[in-house]
Amino acid sequence: FVGTEGFVAPEGPGTAEADVFSLGMVLYEASTGKDRLDFPDLPSAHESGDKIEQWRLLHRVICRACAQHAQDRYVSAHDMALALRGEKVPTRGFKRKVILVATALGLLLTGALVTLSQQEKITAALHHTEPLLSIVSEPAAAEVYSNGQKLGVTPLELNPRIGVPAIYRVHLSGYRNQEIEYTANKKKPARYELKLEQSKLPQPGERWANSIKLPFVPKQGGHVSERPVQMKFFDTFIKAAERPFEGRVVRYQVKGDKETAYIVVVPPTDAEAFRYWMTDKDRERGFLTSEHHYELEPFSYIDISDVADEAVASRDGDNSREWQAFSLRVARQGYGSVMVRSNPAGVKIFQREELLGITPLEIPRMKTGEVEYDLRAEGFTDLMLEGTVTENAMLELFADMQARRNVTYGREWRNSMGMIFLPLGDILMCAHETRRRDYTEYVKAVNARRPMNYSEQLKGAAVPVIGVDRSEARAFCEWLTKRDRELGLISKTDKYRLPTDEEWSRVVGLPLERGKDPAERNGRIRGVYPWGYEWPPPKGVDNFADASGSVSQGLQAIIPNYEDSFPAIAGVSAMRPGKKGYFGLAGNISEWVDTDYVAVSNKTVDKSMVMGTLRGGNWRSANADELLSSARMSLPVDTKRDTIGFRIVLAKE
Repeated sequence: FVGTEGFVAPEGPGTAEADVFSLGMVLYEASTGKDRLDFPDLPSAHESGDKIEQWRLLHRVICRACAQHAQDRYVSAHDMALALRGEKVPTRGFKRKVILVATALGLLLTGALVTLSQQEKITAALHHTEPLLSIVSEPAAAEVYSNGQKLGVTPLELNPRIGVPAIYRVHLSGYRNQEIEYTANKKKPARYELKLEQSKLPQPGERWANSIKLPFVPKQGGHVSERPVQMKFFDTFIKAAERPFEGRVVRYQVKGDKETAYIVVVPPTDAEAFRYWMTDKDRERGFLTSEHHYELEPFSYIDISDVADEAVASRDGDNSREWQAFSLRVARQGYGSVMVRSNPAGVKIFQREELLGITPLEIPRMKTGEVEYDLRAEGFTDLMLEGTVTENAMLELFADMQARRNVTYGREWRNSMGMIFLPLGDILMCAHETRRRDYTEYVKAVNARRPMNYSEQLKGAAVPVIGVDRSEARAFCEWLTKRDRELGLISKTDKYRLPTDEEWSRVVGLPLERGKDPAERNGRIRGVYPWGYEWPPPKGVDNFADASGSVSQGLQAIIPNYEDSFPAIAGVSAMRPGKKGYFGLAGNISEWVDTDYVAVSNKTVDKSMVMGTLRGGNWRSANADELLSSARMSLPVDTKRDTIGFRIVLAKE
């Protein structure tokens, strides 16, 4: 079975006649408001004059289109369209006529009641007496208007013109306005009984006073204060808000008005404060809804006093030229809708860091005015969409997301400086120490202090930067974060930083360590080195103190019989990487981590006394305990040495 019950033809779908049947049922529901399963029941006609003929024509067409047997319907949609336009429909020929006659005779008895019922309803709709419209209200004496003309007060009986639609507005001061939409016909008289609702809200077209008796007049579909805000009303505000007054009072005389008004001229910030206070107060007391608010309308005036502008400015100060008189206007918050689509779909939509959903997304109720949305998706550059929502309209926004060379956690990645990052759980850690050339670019960009030079052989661009303290390493991370965010390589939630002590232990392959801080964890796991379990280390595993360093650098202690071919510092990837692909975890330079050596909970401790933590051996290391994977070194955070550098990680903030 294919199709929806009632819409699908009795013989099933797939023919022109079946489609005509379905269309007829749609027209039946649309024109009568009834369910298609009620067919062929027709409601009484609400029309008269020429319109009754149109009504009768429409339902004749519908009845034929929805006939139970296909041969009784229109042959095609073209024929049905001709019938709907009142044009002649071509016959099907003699055979078709015979079938129609036979069918008509066969259905005469079964359809007689339905046909008579329809004709009776149509006839009854045409022979009603002249209608009367009665409007009754509780309470009574409400005024009734139509087309701006007052027709009387309730209870009221009217004989409107037949067939002419009209809107009747019922108004009673202190009550919500109500409207009646009615078209007179020859049915029985219509009677409307209205129970008026009390309301303090401004009513369309009526004068109104708010909670502090500030009078308003209808204007341009809303309400505006009858005069600029006077001192007597502004005084209520400054007393209630306990706000000091700055400004002046100006006499204002409306031509033909016997009453003199004294309006206030105040700084714009005070005028804004007044309108916000007035909005809150009137909402609280029921004079405005949550969707109404006040807006300012600056008022140009002429001070009728004899004081010149220069004298006024001199007396009130230079800022007095920005002071303003103002009126209040009642504004209603309008709403529209927004549809956000993107290519590809499934992009997250944020507004002020709040996740609204993913594309495609329809936001059905959005306040009118300027809007902006942030669109974010892994693998694409963040994008901002802006637009203006207008009342009762849909704002359609489309984002063509641009693929970026951005970070993807869980995969190897290179940043803007060519630094290689490898996945480590939920973060990425640089496979090598920060190079001298990386740090030099930072120095040039921000005019930072250049790192110390120790000897000519340590000046290569690919060697790790040395001679920087922990705060300088952190500053480099902050600069690189800002740079790669601006380049669109990392998102606003991605950040470069130094690794924590726990992260360094994880990358070097240690199991979970005991101890609350690096001091308690220092050297606690014995016999485990970054290269394995044996001592001394295998030849060439990393850059340590060896015989060549003893000769050229004057090292006092070396690892006997060990040779790494580098008397001092080596390039960051000069030695072979470890099993996980990281260079220099065992030696070359010791590295700052972002964890203090001793956990300090007291925030009043002098920061100059804080000791930093360093991990890994360096090119001067020769002691087995110093080269343990669990070994830590404690130094003041402002220490700068030729054996100390850092590597960085990228993580979500």
